Amino acid sequence: MRKLLIIIFCLYTTASFAQLKVGLEAGYNTSGFIDKGSDIQYFNLSRIPTFQAGIVAEQTLNKHFSVSSGLIYFQKGGRKDKTVFATTGASTTSKFNYLQIPLNLQYSIPLNKTLRALVGAGLYGAVGFSGTEKGTDEQISGNTTVLDNKVKFSNNPYYTSGTTYVKPLDFGYDVLVGLAYHQFEFKATLTNGFGNIYPTGSTRFANSVIGFTVAYLVPWK
Repeated sequence: MRKLLIIIFCLYTTASFAQLKVGLEAGYNTSGFIDKGSDIQYFNLSRIPTFQAGIVAEQTLNKHFSVSSGLIYFQKGGRKDKTVFATTGASTTSKFNYLQIPLNLQYSIPLNKTLRALVGAGLYGAVGFSGTEKGTDEQISGNTTVLDNKVKFSNNPYYTSGTTYVKPLDFGYDVLVGLAYHQFEFKATLTNGFGNIYPTGSTRFANSVIGFTVAYLVPWK
């Protein structure tokens, strides 16, 4: 995370000839999981509604290229339902709250005097700070218990009743398309994590978020 902040600072300070814009961004997400393990047949994965909001900045580099970043409250998670192939296991809905820093390179294509098309891609780093996991757990005896776990962001590899452990750091990539109109930017984004978010258990899931955002940006003088 420290290296990412240094990169952002260097990009902004070395491009002193270009215009820096800052503003606010908010959006609606659909969040889910990508199964990176060999047990995908044991779970049905579905998406849940989440949201994001934060402060954003955009440094124009030339007529077409710009670099965008920010500090975003970013909600992730998803729904996991065990299938008939799993004799035991949990069916849960998880919501994880992160502070996320994206770093994207954008290409702008003028469509007319006021409208521009945007495409871009980049990386992100995120730190988790709170979350919940709720659902049911079916045991081998046939009994079903209700789960209402608190999420603890830790690399602890051991199971603890009533607690769901999630790795504190999440890294991944962004791709985006959108439109810019005057001070407004409207974007559709895909944000996928690189690796497994759970330090315990045999399942391996990565975060996946499809987002639709609106940003309002003004020049920083």
